[in-house]
Amino acid sequence: MAGIVVGETYPERIVDDLKTKRKKSLESVLSMRRQSHYYKDNRGYELIELCSRRKTVVFAKKEY
Repeated sequence: MAGIVVGETYPERIVDDLKTKRKKSLESVLSMRRQSHYYKDNRGYELIELCSRRKTVVFAKKEY
């Protein structure tokens, strides 16, 4: 009724299979975390380096 045509007058979907893309994203994050021990503390929390060269904890989702 509004004259909208997906792919012509309205963009295509960015994510076409949310479940598959979410799984792939989670696997990528977990792989990166396994390779980046320097950026985790002994409790498993993420660490970031501040401008002062000190590190601080960043809380991530439980699944990560």
